[in-house]
Amino acid sequence: MKKGDIIYLDYDAFFVDGDDLFETTREALAKEKGVHEEGRTYGAVATIIGEDRLIPGLDKSLLAAEVGKEFTVDIPATDAYGERDPKLVEVHSRAEILRLPEFQKGDKEPYVGMQIQLKNKVGTITTMSAGRVRIDFNNRMAGKSLRYKYTIKNVVETPADKVKAIIGMDYVKPEEFKVEIKGDATEIVLSDMCKYDSSWIAAKFRLVADIRKFAAIDKIRFIEEYVKRVEEGEGKGEKTESAKGDAGEEAKDREKGGKAAAEKKAEK
Repeated sequence: MKKGDIIYLDYDAFFVDGDDLFETTREALAKEKGVHEEGRTYGAVATIIGEDRLIPGLDKSLLAAEVGKEFTVDIPATDAYGERDPKLVEVHSRAEILRLPEFQKGDKEPYVGMQIQLKNKVGTITTMSAGRVRIDFNNRMAGKSLRYKYTIKNVVETPADKVKAIIGMDYVKPEEFKVEIKGDATEIVLSDMCKYDSSWIAAKFRLVADIRKFAAIDKIRFIEEYVKRVEEGEGKGEKTESAKGDAGEEAKDREKGGKAAAEKKAEK
């Protein structure tokens, strides 16, 4: 493997201490071990080697891996999510916490284990006492050594497949986008979700940069499609209102023509 390769990766991730599974790309195993996440799409994930999209220890290991072979690597905390920093543990008053937007309606209370955002930082409530709340802003994986068992399923080769993989990394649901390479350009027909998702604008700029860098495509066209919905009855032998109106006018014309012919005959 080399830096910049786009790959699909299957993995099981464990804490070295206790060998407990905390994450996997295999849904059946996630359910078996009690770490299943509702709403998550399971299966091999796309990533780019050597681009800081993975923890350093795993990224380095991938460079020496081979497609289709299972590898196991133990990663110390320093090459994973870093050591815990005591300075990132803070104590705040309960009154200050209750002023956060999620508590202002009064239908929710803070609890130990809850994740909250405070001063642009995400932390976990670790203890609560009379009037005081202790929050740990360290990553929950900080200070832990990790073990990854992984297999590189395949390396993405074609420009169109690279674009699809990048869409999956930078946004969501690549299967809902249509990608076509035309000469030196790529045309991407957008998913309907892009039309109303406010996060799409930010994702689009990252997507453009990544497609240029990793798929070697400079010209990118995003296409929004608005397809007219077929009216009920169309295509089933039933007439729409406009068709019925046209038929009515034709009938009136025939009736007028018939009356005129009868009058001419009577005159003779």
